[in-house]
This record gives sequence, structure tokens and C-alpha cells, in this order.
Amino acid sequence: MKKTVGEKLKKTNKLNWIIATVILISLAMILANHFTHPTRSIEAYCSTYKQEKNRLAPYPGSTYSSLVFDKNLNDVGQFVTSFERLEKVAPDEISPAITNLKSVYKTMQNDPSKTLEAGLSGVSAENNTLTWTAEHCD
Repeated sequence: MKKTVGEKLKKTNKLNWIIATVILISLAMILANHFTHPTRSIEAYCSTYKQEKNRLAPYPGSTYSSLVFDKNLNDVGQFVTSFERLEKVAPDEISPAITNLKSVYKTMQNDPSKTLEAGLSGVSAENNTLTWTAEHCD
């Protein structure tokens, strides 16, 4: 049975609608990602810092210490999570120190035998972050 021109046009039109819909959905997802990406700023950093400090407050422990959060914890992974969140919003001037601290705590988490070595390697970054945070996040 031969298809008529009208049937062929309907099929082509349907395919065009599907392609257009896929393109529009993709564009919407890209724009949503662009506009919802965290902003790097002092305000965003300080807000996230306060949220993380409050989030860590109820956790018990004495094994791992962070001067930045003035907190001791048994679960070093909680510090890793906090520094990951800070890393996303930290302004350029403090971002390298935050990245360094995240790496330090990740090392402690992944290999507890390197806790002392990792902790010593992060002293400068921790002091810089502590000072910067105290100056900017009152």
C-alpha cells in the first residue's frame, strides 16, 4: 500500500515536533544549571560557613580537629563535606586554602595512618582560612 503525501507530511511533522521538544528541554536544562550554579562571593561563603558550623555543632568527637570550625569530631568525613560545600562558593582569594583543607581532610579520611602528616601539611591553609573567615564573616 502506497502512502499518500498527507501521511508522509504527518509523519515528518511529528518527527520535527519531537526534535524541537528535545532541543527545548536540553536548552532549559543548560540554562537552569547556569543560573542555579552557586555564586562565589564573600556573602555566599559566610552564609555557607555559618550553615556548616551549625550543621557540625551536634556531632560528637575528639579524634579530628578543625580550627576553622572550632570543632572536634570522630567522623572526619563531616569536615570533608563542609569544605566541599565551602569550596563551591569560596571567593578566589580564599579558594586555594579551602581546596587544600578539603584535600587534607580527605587524606585523613582515606588513610588514617597519614592523619598527622596531612594535618601538618594543612596548618598554613587552616590558619589563613581561620583569619580570613574571622575578618569577613562576623
